[in-house]
Amino acid sequence: MKRIARFMCASAFFLSACSVAAELESTPQESAEVSRAAPSEGDGFVWPMSYEYMPDGAVLVFSATQGWRHDSGISASSAFRARVTDDAGRGFFMTEDARIFRKDRLKKFSVIILNSPTGRVLDADQQKALQAFVEAGGGLIAQHAAGDSSLADHWLWWEQQLGTKFVSHPADPQFQDADVVTLAQGHPVMDELGDRFNQNDEWYTFTRVPEGEVVLLAGLDEST
Repeated sequence: MKRIARFMCASAFFLSACSVAAELESTPQESAEVSRAAPSEGDGFVWPMSYEYMPDGAVLVFSATQGWRHDSGISASSAFRARVTDDAGRGFFMTEDARIFRKDRLKKFSVIILNSPTGRVLDADQQKALQAFVEAGGGLIAQHAAGDSSLADHWLWWEQQLGTKFVSHPADPQFQDADVVTLAQGHPVMDELGDRFNQNDEWYTFTRVPEGEVVLLAGLDEST
């Protein structure tokens, strides 16, 4: 045990020494280049250096949480989105900094993905920026916790976009097998899924079926 302890101490010292050495080797010129590439924009928001090379029409993934956080789901789906976006040759930017929701900052993106945000993660001005983005034709994908009541409770526009309101999901057991029924035959999203398929998932209950200018892709056969 004493050998291991000494080895760990030596490793910690080595890492610290490397960190100090790296700081000493960096030049003022390098620091200036970093500052020049990523300026602060008044409210403290800073774009990373990669912003300069991100093409227009990029995809923004936002996953800030103040309520329940689905860590594994956020990580897995963000990785999936990054891969699909990269394969399509699109720009990709992932953040939990709500200050990105400003009209001049959102102009870089064509699609915003709300990846399971919960709670009051956007203030009034940021909500208006997202609303203006959508109303100007920007794409919006809201997944999993973005459909729960923690956003809709204090944001009427968001509840109107969903066309319904979250009530609950099962807890005992939380994940259950059920049949999903295809309601939009021939829609590309439902392609090759057939008339129905069985899935194990956490099924949400909502107050009503959405109406109006919406396309219902699928529904749950609750008898299953």
